[in-house]
Amino acid sequence: MRVLLLFLLATRAFADTPLIYRPSAIGSDWGFNPLSHYLNLAFDTAQNPYYFSQSRFFANHGVLWERIKNPAVSIERDGGFGVFAGNEIYGFRALPNYTLHLLGGGYDYRWLSEWYEAHHVPWPYVLAFFNAYLANIGNEALETSASQVNASDHIADLFLFDLAGKFLFLNDSVVHFMHDKFQMRAWHFQPALNLRLLRIDNAGSNYIFRPYLFGETFRPFIHLGMALLGGVSIRLWEEESLTLAAGVAPTDPLVFKGDPMVALFWDRKDALLASLTVKGSNATLFRLNVYPDFVDTGSLRTGFFLSFAKDHEIILGLSVNMPVGISASF
Repeated sequence: MRVLLLFLLATRAFADTPLIYRPSAIGSDWGFNPLSHYLNLAFDTAQNPYYFSQSRFFANHGVLWERIKNPAVSIERDGGFGVFAGNEIYGFRALPNYTLHLLGGGYDYRWLSEWYEAHHVPWPYVLAFFNAYLANIGNEALETSASQVNASDHIADLFLFDLAGKFLFLNDSVVHFMHDKFQMRAWHFQPALNLRLLRIDNAGSNYIFRPYLFGETFRPFIHLGMALLGGVSIRLWEEESLTLAAGVAPTDPLVFKGDPMVALFWDRKDALLASLTVKGSNATLFRLNVYPDFVDTGSLRTGFFLSFAKDHEIILGLSVNMPVGISASF
């Protein structure tokens, strides 16, 4: 750990200007900050209430520690290193490790580091590391609520992919390649605190890829997160695009099983302004997110969301110039 801290202390952005963070951020980019990043990542899998629960969130950090404090013993208990490698390194189950923990986590870490640097916070890459890794720990703690997830999953994420992603995106060439060549962006949700139920609503980390394979008018679109979607982005005019996508929202954390889903996205300058997702039979039937700057409200940067669940619960959230919003359920 001491070597890691010394390395990060010596690390700074090698580019003259930020590669991901934009000081004049709009829409979903404007809502990115250390607190929203933590909530979106730590409570991401709560989108699947069939397996994951927010209850005992803080107590489950202790459960996580017991599982990971002796990695070798835990891996042997879960079936041995061969099973570990088959499930977490090269098996189908390992796909989220590469797409979300390695690439998504690395992208967010670089973005968060540049956020701290732009706000003149000392040691931005060190602080961003602890900020992001704390969110990684929170994410794994929440996943202990599912009996299907074992210690090997936590160990692979926390000790391999979450760390590797952060170091990978310290390299400017990697950031340029993913951000410019593949047009990777993060279109996260707008997390909100439900004051009555004391839970986090509308949290989620989402990453998209839409390279300029066929010019600027039509671009292939891939969406990764708790929804796996593919589609096309259509440039409507110079700075704004409409995206149509369809795919599945996985419901089982260990096998490829999920509900059908369709989605519409509206973005400006690659920042998400509004999204609508409709699922076939999952817990949340539809979710509408409207981000700041979709409607010009002047100095009041206003965003809101509305979701309707299969059990008829309606959740409404609002944020006005706040790092996170507040929500109510009916």
